[in-house]
Amino acid sequence: MPTPATIATAAPSGVTSTKDQIVLVVPEEPVNLGSFGTIGASLNAAVIRANLQDPLTWQSGDDLRIVPTSATIGWEQMDEDTWRFKLRQGVKFHNGEEWNADSAVYSLGYQGRPTSEGGSINYTGAYDAVKVDDYTVDITCKNPCPIFPSTSFFVDFEAPEWHKGASEGDASRQSIGFGPYKHVSWESGVSINQEAYEDYVTVGDHFEFQKAQIQNAK
Repeated sequence: MPTPATIATAAPSGVTSTKDQIVLVVPEEPVNLGSFGTIGASLNAAVIRANLQDPLTWQSGDDLRIVPTSATIGWEQMDEDTWRFKLRQGVKFHNGEEWNADSAVYSLGYQGRPTSEGGSINYTGAYDAVKVDDYTVDITCKNPCPIFPSTSFFVDFEAPEWHKGASEGDASRQSIGFGPYKHVSWESGVSINQEAYEDYVTVGDHFEFQKAQIQNAK
């Protein structure tokens, strides 16, 4: 029986490489994107805000150790309720603001208040933060906190100058951190769009802290 001739099919127009874009579907719309308030469903936080933010510390998925992030290079316990964190130099927020002790204390001041509406205080408890030098911050807990670095995975940071001038609505509808993606737009009820942050500072060989391999996330 003769073999049918192979007929070439033209590629469809408008094809976009899967390496350039990814679309993720989440079960509900976030309450807000700002890291000083609740975001809603935990899955939303994992796939939306975690793209925009790097926290104070993290538990590595590679070996479960508590590791520094693009925010930090290390820490030490000063006494039963005080921890000293060394901040990573050369990091910038998505809008170009410098990451340093002053910008860290601004965000820590929000999240360490007993009346904080963010989720991180449920893990860390209340605390105060003070600048030691340009890249060193002391965090003093209201109560003894011998495992504080193991509880601060959800302590995030907003660009302070932007946040100071933002309206309450603007501050809730975007987040300007220094994570691997930066916020582009939020079309209510439809989609949130992000793009890879070119100046993201990578950390070691932990897969959580590498540059984004996909340019656009929706």
